Amino acid sequence: MNYSIRTRLLAILAFNLLLLGLLGLFSIHQMGIMNDKASLINRRSIPAVRNAEVHRISSYTLSPAAERVHFQCECRRSPTH
Repeated sequence: MNYSIRTRLLAILAFNLLLLGLLGLFSIHQMGIMNDKASLINRRSIPAVRNAEVHRISSYTLSPAAERVHFQCECRRSPTH
């Protein structure tokens, strides 16, 4: 079939827009997965690192300020599931 240049260019443009839209949907889906994994790491790993740092600091210094920090972290600890 012999299509005009205008028709061919419009078809190529429509195809490119379709691919761009699919790529956008795929990237949004992947960013959602990354957000879920980052939230999981934040909930499970970061409190453990923070508590380990507080325990290390409180073992070196026995000042009342260090004890308050340790107590505050223990009170804010959320239960892990």
